[in-house]
Amino acid sequence: MKRALFLLAAVFLLLLTGCLGPFAPSAGDVAELSSRAASQSLPYNIVVYFPEWGIYAGHNYYYPEHVPFEYITHLQYSFLEIKKVSHTNFQLGIIDSWASLEKAYGTWDQTERKGNIRELKYQRDLRNPNAKLLFSVGGWSRSGYFSEMAYTPEGRQSFAQSCVEFLRTYGYDGIDIDWEWPGVARAPSNSPPGDQGNVVYGTPEEDKVNFTLLLKDLRTALDAAGQQDGKHYILSVAVGAGKDKIDLTEPNKYHQYLDFVSLMTYDYHGGWEKVTNHQSPLYPSPNDPSATTPVNQRTTYNSDWALNYFKTTYGVPASKLNMGIPYYSRGWKGIDANTGINGLFANAQGAADTGAWDGNTAPYYQARAWAAGADGFVRYWDNDAKVPWLYNAAKGIMWTYEDLESITIKANYVKQNGYGGFIIWDITGDYPNTATEKGAELTKAIYNIFGGGSVPTPIPTPTMTTSPTPSATPTATPSPTPTATVTPTPTVTPTPTGSVYPAWDASAVYNGGDRVYYNGHNWEAKWWTQGDKPGSGGEWGVWKDLGPADGSTPTPTPTPTATPTATPSPTPAATVTPTPTVTPTPTATVTPTPTATGSVAEWQAGTAYVTGDVVSYQGAQYKCLQSHTALTGWEPATTPALWQKL
Repeated sequence: MKRALFLLAAVFLLLLTGCLGPFAPSAGDVAELSSRAASQSLPYNIVVYFPEWGIYAGHNYYYPEHVPFEYITHLQYSFLEIKKVSHTNFQLGIIDSWASLEKAYGTWDQTERKGNIRELKYQRDLRNPNAKLLFSVGGWSRSGYFSEMAYTPEGRQSFAQSCVEFLRTYGYDGIDIDWEWPGVARAPSNSPPGDQGNVVYGTPEEDKVNFTLLLKDLRTALDAAGQQDGKHYILSVAVGAGKDKIDLTEPNKYHQYLDFVSLMTYDYHGGWEKVTNHQSPLYPSPNDPSATTPVNQRTTYNSDWALNYFKTTYGVPASKLNMGIPYYSRGWKGIDANTGINGLFANAQGAADTGAWDGNTAPYYQARAWAAGADGFVRYWDNDAKVPWLYNAAKGIMWTYEDLESITIKANYVKQNGYGGFIIWDITGDYPNTATEKGAELTKAIYNIFGGGSVPTPIPTPTMTTSPTPSATPTATPSPTPTATVTPTPTVTPTPTGSVYPAWDASAVYNGGDRVYYNGHNWEAKWWTQGDKPGSGGEWGVWKDLGPADGSTPTPTPTPTATPTATPSPTPAATVTPTPTVTPTPTATVTPTPTATGSVAEWQAGTAYVTGDVVSYQGAQYKCLQSHTALTGWEPATTPALWQKL
């Protein structure tokens, strides 16, 4: 019996140290980490968004295994959308089915790990069962059907029941509604592709009432399901933090149905404006040149004002309110050096086109490198707004962002004022994030300040009000600008040197799990194959790259080939209100439309294909091997895991 217990403990230790990816602790930390994960009950929320498209090249292949579950309380999978069946029947639906439900994690036959949705639960259950998983619905580009769905009791109730079915099917813990925005009409655009815009089906006043009714019906359905399932299902919302958006809803009425209300206290300013500013200030700055009519942006476009407005004007309990934190930067180019203060509150030409990530933004890890001196940037600090900014006078570029100092001040502000915690867009922006290394610098600091560990000492900076000067950077060591790693298709098979596996043989038959040596690397077959060259097909190929051969048995570590995908820039509404969270769908450079062969339909990006479908592409015919929704970059000729040439 003792031996069995010892072996069980050893297996658990191996799971912790071997399966946690970049967050695997040292042997000495295993007991502490296990204790934290088992008993974690932070008094504050650390809610992070995981974007569906984060697994693509534009985010350096940020997989579920990279999420720092040890340091968060909630994860919101972003985004799901509303599918219209009829005027009174609406269902919750998947946007990118391959990313959400089909991408293989683990071994090829592990159904419980296929797709982001299942793999996130697998990682959560393994590493921190106390963390909660939610589906976030809507976002910037998928809010088009909210108004019509919420217009009738039948529409609301059909949608609510669909949400219950999703939660039960995938074992998730709740629903987050991100309707951008009730009562605000916005025409569809192609930024990002698939953008639905926002339709006001009735009137803004009807949207206002129906938003509350939708949350009430969702709460009723979730509570009824929870009674049957023996659990509490979470319901939350992400809402605008500008006064004009807030007043188009009824926070005083709808908060009773919610576990928490997440304020998107970011995107207050951005490159759609011609004057630089802070995108997420904690407090107002007396030097802010923003307009005071029809909305007083100068005094209301900050986190402190928004949180207080919900609390005092609408009576929402402080403990239900989460402050929004951006793990990304917004920038301007063409700065007029004769205006503003070291690039801040200065005249500019428009959005910076350097370091584009999602919607002409740059992730925190890139801003961190700039703050350390990369590319000629200098970090400055606004002691009124309590946030930093970056400025390159020679290039005329300014970036507004968050760092360890501003995060520390905001986390302590949340504690001092009894607010609920943070909502973070999005986890893939934390430092580091490269093709081979992920981290959780900001997230771990928040966790520690909120009571999960030792509190870091914030980096002191000089006071900067009317005439700021450069401040100390958070670190003296610059981080490299992450670039998606491209694995070139090998053409020559060198003589194996030091590998413990046999050389790949084009004529041999391999089964899933078989390992070979090819072009300096060891490879593992994902499934049955014959003649498929290791490295071909990229991430969706037959072979998994185990890394360079060094004579020792390697640990399988996926090294995906960069896919030509790009996250497009959103076109903000032509108002002075903040630009909401982007919901991009991975896309890329448009390829020429091929000519159909015979009566077989030509392959088209954006089309859903099922196993057995036949298409034509560049004069040849291909049969679909795996059901998926086609994206540019997944052409039949380049994805043998998805298409078989006939």
